[in-house]
Amino acid sequence: MPTSLTTLGIPAIRIDTGHLSETDDRGEFDELGWQMLARAGRLCQLLVEKASRRSDGTPIGLTLDEAVIGGLLVRVGKLTRAIFDSTQADGSEAHSPLSRCLGETAITLRWLVWKSDPISYRRFRADSFARWRAWLQRAAATSEDGTARQLRQGIENHIAAELKAAGLSWDDVPSRPNSWGPDVRRRFEDLDQYWLYEALFVSHSTYVHPTWNELRAFHLASAEGELRLDSTYAGIAPIAAFVLSRLVAEACLDAMSVLPHDLDTAAFSDVAKHTVRASQHLCALFSEFAARGGLDDDLRKHYSPT
Repeated sequence: MPTSLTTLGIPAIRIDTGHLSETDDRGEFDELGWQMLARAGRLCQLLVEKASRRSDGTPIGLTLDEAVIGGLLVRVGKLTRAIFDSTQADGSEAHSPLSRCLGETAITLRWLVWKSDPISYRRFRADSFARWRAWLQRAAATSEDGTARQLRQGIENHIAAELKAAGLSWDDVPSRPNSWGPDVRRRFEDLDQYWLYEALFVSHSTYVHPTWNELRAFHLASAEGELRLDSTYAGIAPIAAFVLSRLVAEACLDAMSVLPHDLDTAAFSDVAKHTVRASQHLCALFSEFAARGGLDDDLRKHYSPT
């Protein structure tokens, strides 16, 4: 076992390339996908712990820009845990929409670190207040009684406090939300990872939005020339687990470069980079498995034999 794994207290993952190159058992890839998600989640947990408190127990304060990365890192960790828990439950497909949330959160963290621009961090914080400004404008144009006025004033005070805490004024707030930076597809492209965007966001993998492709993939089946309801629950696709593990590991590496922490940097970097390489290798092995017809049984329910 590599010493870096021992240093961090992280279990090794055994990948038998020769066996996986020949197996016709998808379950072996499923198991590796769960192990990779668990590894990625543990990396994120370790970094959050070490960026929260020093080894002597004293808390670590963050600048506003560091707080953006730190908050995104915590969100990555929570989503990774939620996705893993869903994969272990018999009656859940929550991992499907959550995978998209995790992908967007991880690439947003990575893009901001890559950009390394105080203006981008400031615009990210300011973007959240665009909806509040629209609400305040609507409230000001609406007739109100004493109770409504008191409620509005309380919300206004809360918004003012949050604006100050973010280091902003109303002059920093854009006229419309979601305009702080490029869209999520462009963020992936900027980091030369467009194929990861395709793996998580194209076709029925955009589970969060109901589409015909998504219904056919998860909620309908074909039999005897008919479409029928399918209320069974699908597990996470192994390649999605591998891709998410890579995104989380890379997000952790980038976050580590920005956040103050009390962590063995060399050991953490070694394990995270090894996790990325393992993800790439497993994606290639699973693609070969699919090419050998390993997914034919899974696909067969979507058409009727003629």
